Amino acid sequence: MTDNWVSRAHERDRFELAIAGTRLGLWDWDMVTGETVFNERWAEIIGYTLDELSPTSIETWTSLAHPDDLAHSAAEIERHTQGLIPFYDVEARMRHRDGTWVWVRDRGQIVEWTLDGKPRRMLGTHEDINDRVIAQDELAASERRFAAMFRDHDALMLLVDPGTGRIVDANHSAAQFYGYSIDELRSMKIDQINTLPPREIARRRKQVVDHTRESFVFPHRLANGQSRLVEVHSSPIVDHGRTLLFSIIRDVTEREYFEAQQRQAAAVFDHMSDAVIIADNRGMVLRVNPAFTRITGWPPERIVGHDTRSIAAPIADPDLRKTVRESHRKMEGFRNELMLMHADGTEFPCLISASPVHGPMGVIDGYVTLVTDIRDRVRTEQDHLSFVTRHDPVTGLPNRVWFAELLDQRLDEMHRNGSFATLLLIDIDRFQVINDSFGRDAGDDVLAQIGRRLQARLRPEDRLAATDGNEFGVLLDGISGLPEATRAAERMLEAIVSPVLLPDGTEARTSACVGVKVIPGSSQTAELVLQNPPPLRDARPGHPRASCPRDAPVARMAGAGVQRSLPATGGYENRRDRRRRGADAVVPGRRSARVSQRVHPGR
Repeated sequence: MTDNWVSRAHERDRFELAIAGTRLGLWDWDMVTGETVFNERWAEIIGYTLDELSPTSIETWTSLAHPDDLAHSAAEIERHTQGLIPFYDVEARMRHRDGTWVWVRDRGQIVEWTLDGKPRRMLGTHEDINDRVIAQDELAASERRFAAMFRDHDALMLLVDPGTGRIVDANHSAAQFYGYSIDELRSMKIDQINTLPPREIARRRKQVVDHTRESFVFPHRLANGQSRLVEVHSSPIVDHGRTLLFSIIRDVTEREYFEAQQRQAAAVFDHMSDAVIIADNRGMVLRVNPAFTRITGWPPERIVGHDTRSIAAPIADPDLRKTVRESHRKMEGFRNELMLMHADGTEFPCLISASPVHGPMGVIDGYVTLVTDIRDRVRTEQDHLSFVTRHDPVTGLPNRVWFAELLDQRLDEMHRNGSFATLLLIDIDRFQVINDSFGRDAGDDVLAQIGRRLQARLRPEDRLAATDGNEFGVLLDGISGLPEATRAAERMLEAIVSPVLLPDGTEARTSACVGVKVIPGSSQTAELVLQNPPPLRDARPGHPRASCPRDAPVARMAGAGVQRSLPATGGYENRRDRRRRGADAVVPGRRSARVSQRVHPGR
């Protein structure tokens, strides 16, 4: 017997040496006598020393084992004894010295049998698995909490397979939002909800797996076909050894719409051609747009924080000044044309439109002022007014006012440099016949056509004006000799004598007298020159203005006035009844009668 125990002691020693480095507790149970031997590590796992537990037996173990685990351990030992399982292996709780329960993995095997085939000896180990079990319990609890949170949370949640895009799970909120049941969602892929191209969706999933991006805004389609913008926050999680994408989804359709409106408003604010000033209810500038600086020259830092009235020029009109003052006092909007002060110190006209901004309680929070630069408009209006006052409305040619200014300028230049110029005054005869027969519109059309013809016969340096009614004035620059001036007058007459085609197809003819005067430089004014023009007389025999014989030679003396007149061939023929009206007429298309010319010496 002694030899047997010695042999067993040696076996335990060798076994302990073999497992010393594994930090396992060792037990050796004599299943016949109940005697059980433990090593120091076995006692250490439950907070004791081996001496404190001695003497030891199987009762030492059963007294420290959790009562709820004893039945399961006994059942497993019995199965092993019956050869149903090759090893005994259970996880059970042992009471620690501090009163807590620690988890051990209890494993063993029968190593000796009696001669009649009954188990005699069993060797086993205790492995401290308390930390692992606690971690598993905490993980299980966490999973239960996550499952409950996932299932019942108000936020929309999906679990998605990053490889296939299959929806692994969805919570109740997601099912309610998308309009599908949870089972229906589990049978779908995210591509059936996300309306982006599948390749793009897969690329975004990979970004989440690679931890390069976690937040996205996607267009998602609901079961009813409606499209919503959603913000998706995704992160990879490991679930039972596989990676899934845990996605929290938030409907941001209204937010994105509002932000889009804000971006559009900001873009409009920054790119408006008009200046915009945003001020508080005291009139202190809070913000200006880039156009403000472009229009006023003031950089933002020079105006922000200052009163909007600091750049307003003094208002001369007392009524306007009162209107602006009242609008400020009553905190109302107004719209008026005012002068603003440019950064360079000059004043310029602007159209100011100020509107109050009301807060939620109806109180004015501030003002938005729109500043429209009207310098071009004012300049255009002034130019138009100047054009109207200095041009003939019928022919579009400069009028007598403009011609007088030009003549004054040329007289001053000629006085300084001793040069000459030639003045032609053209009087269209028998013009009243056309007005009486066809009406003023036809008469205006004839004048306009004659004006264009005369303009075409001039040199670039010559100037033409409609000086009065049916009269034209021509200033010939650089012509100081009467012969050359007379030839210019002949060109004017040739332009006038050709028939004028009226809008209804009727041809009208006119006659004209041209007075020629060579003007030396002097201190006289244009008004004096125009008040004493060269004489214009009709050369027809018996006419009250006749003053020179037929075919009189052209006077060739400096400063002489020369008049060429056309015989009366003015008139027209109506195409509808061909009734003759006026003095003479020509049939449309018929060769005109030869025009004779009469030259009158100037006075």
